[in-house]
Amino acid sequence: MTTGAKILSLLSWLGVLALIFVALIFAELFGFIGLLLLGLLTVFICTMAELDEDLPTWSRQALRAHLHRPRSPEERAAKLHERLSIVAPLTFGKRCGGFLAVVGLAGCVWQVWNG
Repeated sequence: MTTGAKILSLLSWLGVLALIFVALIFAELFGFIGLLLLGLLTVFICTMAELDEDLPTWSRQALRAHLHRPRSPEERAAKLHERLSIVAPLTFGKRCGGFLAVVGLAGCVWQVWNG
């Protein structure tokens, strides 16, 4: 694992710890609907970051990406490996957000059902 991938992994774990802390605060303040909204927001942010990694939205970056495409199979494999090391923490974050959304939705349904 490269140094950049280790740093991204560390940042993703710090993000998960921050997400747990914020989830506890949201659950205390807003109840299950807060968990649902926090989960959906987390999934949205991770998806947007993953899409931004796939396709640059700035015109100069898009032109550079098109001009500097890897030509050899080794360069393409290295680029794919680099992309996967960046996207893996985002996928984990999306799963954490999805879990929060499911727990929030289940809690909301349970509250409506019981009361």
